[in-house]
Amino acid sequence: MNEVFDFAIIGGGISGFSTALRLQAQGYKTIVLESHGQLGGCAGFFTKKGFSFDVGATTLVDFSDGGVGGNFFKDINLALPKGEYIDYKAWLPDRQITLYRDRKKWNEERLEKLGSTKNHIEFWKLMDKITDVFWNASRKGIKLPIQSFSEVLLSVKSIGLNNLPLVRYINFTMMDILKKFHLENDTALVGLLSMLIEDTVHSTIDKAPFINAALGTTIRGAGLMRAEGGMKKFWDYISTHYINIGGTIKKGNKVLEFLRKDGVWAILTNKGNYKSQNIISSLPLNLTQKIAPNDIRMKLDTRPL
Repeated sequence: MNEVFDFAIIGGGISGFSTALRLQAQGYKTIVLESHGQLGGCAGFFTKKGFSFDVGATTLVDFSDGGVGGNFFKDINLALPKGEYIDYKAWLPDRQITLYRDRKKWNEERLEKLGSTKNHIEFWKLMDKITDVFWNASRKGIKLPIQSFSEVLLSVKSIGLNNLPLVRYINFTMMDILKKFHLENDTALVGLLSMLIEDTVHSTIDKAPFINAALGTTIRGAGLMRAEGGMKKFWDYISTHYINIGGTIKKGNKVLEFLRKDGVWAILTNKGNYKSQNIISSLPLNLTQKIAPNDIRMKLDTRPL
């Protein structure tokens, strides 16, 4: 293929494809190279005998007006997908806890089911403050890690000067905070938080950074929405829009390597070759290393996997 794209995105999962959508909506000429026969990655689906089944991440988080998902769809000039907001139920050995999206209902539920002592109240007060501040910061486009002075200013603006003292919790784990309020031996609370942290942050309660864990355990509060028609219809919806605004999708194209040639990137796949001014890899770091040129591979070798 002689056509030269502005950006080639390797990987058609949610991170790679959302990047492609943003760039294409801004007027760049983009191509998505996906090794599998369909888009989706870890937020995908499979079909069998005319039915589709969600796999991996099957719900959309904060997809409402003013939310992270809402802002994304506004940026790409596409209406939010239709869907249903849901409240999850957590089953512990001795009780059932409903994780309400409604703040008032959730406040009542956690005090009734998990304890209403002064320490419990203070713990949830801190959790609410942290999650309110950092969910709002994420909706304003905060970028971490900070790599430039302009990003420092953006972070301060996103968090707010009055909330900067909360940054002191950046090196705390969730277990550190529980110990701060003498709740580390509260079996029900620790059990619920451990389950939610494992599900969303993929870590343990004694290792998960407090701010990350607080956000992960309140994803349901930000709003979990199941797309109408499941993930298949969701991917059909956004990929159709991407194609309509000029984007190119190449499924079943496993990238074997990419290298700099004649001033552009040459991308070799199992089904053909492509050219691009820029490359964005949404693959895991170890997979990117395998297909990158030696100079990039050596730089990536110095980073922890």
